[in-house]
Amino acid sequence: TTTTATMPVQKTGGILKYATGSSSTVFGYPPLIAYSGYSDSNPALESLFNFDGQGRLIPRLAEGYEVSPDLKSITINLREGVKFHDGTDCDAEAIKWNMEQFAVKEVARLGVVDTINVVDKYTLKLNLKSFSNSLFYDLVMVTIISPSAFEKNGEEWCYTNPIGTGAYKFVSFERNVLLKYERFDDYWQKDKPYLDGIDIQFIAD
Repeated sequence: TTTTATMPVQKTGGILKYATGSSSTVFGYPPLIAYSGYSDSNPALESLFNFDGQGRLIPRLAEGYEVSPDLKSITINLREGVKFHDGTDCDAEAIKWNMEQFAVKEVARLGVVDTINVVDKYTLKLNLKSFSNSLFYDLVMVTIISPSAFEKNGEEWCYTNPIGTGAYKFVSFERNVLLKYERFDDYWQKDKPYLDGIDIQFIAD
């Protein structure tokens, strides 16, 4: 006789715990995030676009983009209704502020962008010094935080307090010991996340 295998019942919840090396110095202020700071911030911070497995640009906080025929500008359409973990709107003004932080810190990202215009609440236009395909890589690497959190608490506070739009919101951080995230119930992808939280445990030695 043959038996039919029973498919396991899908479950949600639980805490993902994983270990890594020493913690990064900055994982909550995008212009200064580097190396392991990207993985430390990943649960909380998102970018406008991402790359799929074939290297194609896919939407994230943005729904799409259009390059002008003369290659002098790119118009980006943002996803509506996205909230930061502090309850404020992730809109065109917030994205513009985030992009301008890289110029303030003289970080070599978005270097071909000359000026940024807010067209409406969910549309912004990047005016380019010259067209470069590397700009799309920057749009993936530039993660977004809440300008309100920055203005309220200051730059140094943001270094270790990532207030973004991601599936998980920041709970606590103890350097070289533990970085803790919990599920963000108001995440824009309504069926996600699947986990209740993520604990990143650091083993510095």
